[in-house]
Amino acid sequence: MTSPGSFGVRPSAAALTLVPADAGEGHVVLMVSGEVDMATSDDLARALTDLLRQRSPRRLLVDLAGVRFLDSSGIQALVVGAQRACHHGCDLALVNVPKPVRRVLEITGVASLLGLGPSAGDDHRGTVSSPDSTR
Repeated sequence: MTSPGSFGVRPSAAALTLVPADAGEGHVVLMVSGEVDMATSDDLARALTDLLRQRSPRRLLVDLAGVRFLDSSGIQALVVGAQRACHHGCDLALVNVPKPVRRVLEITGVASLLGLGPSAGDDHRGTVSSPDSTR
């Protein structure tokens, strides 16, 4: 992976950090850490949109390993991001999803929409593929 590039590290007042990095072969990783809530979800949504527009990745990996809290506004940012990724012909994947965050996604019924399979024994990855993802 390379350095974060022009996006840099973006901390917000409510302790959310977003660090994008190129992962090679048309893949971009957005490492998310902190709390994704009403105060920070717009930052996440904006970062996803900016990455899709400016880098045009074939695959956007959203690494949630450092996320301590996710509320409904954060869920909305992920769902809208997945829809935008599909529109841009990009596969969006959630990776390293902590158990409490995964549980919130399951309870709200969006886990499968975001490509997360059953939690028992999986590798904590999910993928939302674009309609034409035959790559």
